[in-house]
Amino acid sequence: MAQRKKPGDRLEGLRASLEESLVESLPGLVVLDRDLDYGGDVGVDLVAADPAGALTLVLLTEGGGEQPILAALDVLAFARREGPLLERHLGRENLNMELPTRVILVADSFDHVLRERLIPLAAARVELFELFEIKSAAATRSYLVPRGPGAMEQRDGHSVAAFLDSLPEENRALAALALRRIGRIDTDLAVQPAEDGVSWLLAGELLCAMEWGTEGLNAQTVSGEPTVIGDEGDLDSFLEQVLGDYVAGLDKVGQTAERGAGDGPGDGPADQDEGEGWLDLDQVDKLSSEALLTPEEIEAFRD
Repeated sequence: MAQRKKPGDRLEGLRASLEESLVESLPGLVVLDRDLDYGGDVGVDLVAADPAGALTLVLLTEGGGEQPILAALDVLAFARREGPLLERHLGRENLNMELPTRVILVADSFDHVLRERLIPLAAARVELFELFEIKSAAATRSYLVPRGPGAMEQRDGHSVAAFLDSLPEENRALAALALRRIGRIDTDLAVQPAEDGVSWLLAGELLCAMEWGTEGLNAQTVSGEPTVIGDEGDLDSFLEQVLGDYVAGLDKVGQTAERGAGDGPGDGPADQDEGEGWLDLDQVDKLSSEALLTPEEIEAFRD
């Protein structure tokens, strides 16, 4: 078995794919410059503006130790101290230097200790992304997955971050991709982590679930049978089912709201208990499994 590269070496090899992955993960982000050397201990790999115009500094870092923390503080201090100089150097009209600077740290994997240490910096707009690479016969692609304070939220002692960390590397990338793509369907979906998996809820009703089992990475929607996610093709098929059940779930929520209009307190969906932790698929009523999306609509939700 080939020896795994150190994080720094691997990130150096993935540097070429960083820009494409970042723009894909953060729609509306505009890359303004690259390899900014401001005289500090670390350089800035990408300089960008987010959709609101905020200066966004992207750094490739190690996933542990003190170096990422010091790097974030260093570039934040520089941006605040030399904002007018940076604006003049970049010379871009779409920059709004009155907005707080964003600092995005990218590593192949951030350890738990580092993520916890960086939580206080979330208020200073320091964000973490992990760069995953998926290889297949068809192609090799890299994906950026957000981590940090949002991913560190726990339920009953479990977290999405801990679930991902527990998976073998080849399965971790697929699970992270599933998390990102399901999150794109609706940012209001409730995510509930468990020891061996994670589930998604729509208006308090289970939409789908993914867990690690003896056969590998297992996934199931409320209207489908359990399936093993072994590659991106399996993931695409699973997401088609998720999208169908999502639309059916929206229709069900709308009908419930219409029936509940004018009813007394306690009769509407807002008064229902969403439950805690992992929800067993067998305990949830099946939603309609009829085909609800055309191939064109399904393709629109894919990467």
